[in-house]
Amino acid sequence: IARERGLQVVNMSNASRDALARFPEGKEPIADGKIFIPPWGSPQRRHTGVLGAAKLEMRDGYYFHGTQNEASIGSAASAGCIRMRRADILWMFENVPVGTAVYIY
Repeated sequence: IARERGLQVVNMSNASRDALARFPEGKEPIADGKIFIPPWGSPQRRHTGVLGAAKLEMRDGYYFHGTQNEASIGSAASAGCIRMRRADILWMFENVPVGTAVYIY
């Protein structure tokens, strides 16, 4: 964590689809702060653990979320969301309040 001009700055690796091609660069607010573990039988559980330990919703169905395959981090491996390492998404869940502006580069 660094502080620049009064802003908290954190740089984390991620995996996304087509190097963020589907997700516009810019500022996004965190919309919720819920630990998300889909219930058994729900459509999200078709691939067990695919969203990892937690998710943070942005807008239009896009999320920061974990992954069951941390080796995919750094590649174009998501359906459009921003996939993160378990430790990083859990850090965000604990430290990024709802409504926080998040800049994606």
